[in-house]
Amino acid sequence: MKFHKSLNFLFVIILLGIISLSTSCTQSKNIVTYLAKDETVIYFIRPSDLSGDKAEAEIDFTLKLKKKKYSDVICNFTIKVKNIPFNDITSTEFKTNGKTYPISKLVLIFREKGENKIRYSGEMKHEDFIKLFEAEDISFVITTEETSKTPKTTYTLKPCGNFKNRVKAARIEFIN
Repeated sequence: MKFHKSLNFLFVIILLGIISLSTSCTQSKNIVTYLAKDETVIYFIRPSDLSGDKAEAEIDFTLKLKKKKYSDVICNFTIKVKNIPFNDITSTEFKTNGKTYPISKLVLIFREKGENKIRYSGEMKHEDFIKLFEAEDISFVITTEETSKTPKTTYTLKPCGNFKNRVKAARIEFIN
C-alpha cells in the first residue's frame, strides 16, 4: 500500500513539473500573464467591482496574443441582484462618451437563486476593449428580457474600488 501512495505522490510531482515547464507565469496585483506552450501569451485582468442602485457585479477579462495578433477578449461577470427574480440577460455592453461596446456570445455559466447571483461569459472585440480602457467615464449596462412575472429591466453599473487600478495596468500593458 505504501508503494502505491509513493507512486501516486511521484506522479503528482512529475505532473506539476511538466506543467511548470510548459507554461510560465508572471503576476501583478492587476494582471496575470501566462506564456503557453504554443507561444501564446494569455493575459488575465483580475476581477473588478461594479455597482449600481439595484445590482452589483464583478468582471474579469482574458486576452490571448498569438503571432502578434490579439484574439477577442473574454469577459466573465457575476451579477448580484437583490430581491429581483432573475430573467435571462438579453444584452450587456459598456458605454462611454456616447459610444457602445457590446459583449456578444453570452453564455450562462451558473445561477444561484438563493444567493441572488448569476454568472455569464461573453466576448468583446479587442479594438473595443482598447477603446474602453482609454476612456475615463465607463458604464456597464445589463438588460434582461421580459417574462410573465417580471418586466424588461436595465441595470446600469459604474466601476468602483479596484477597477481604476486594473484600467491603469491595462493601459500600460496594452495601449502604451
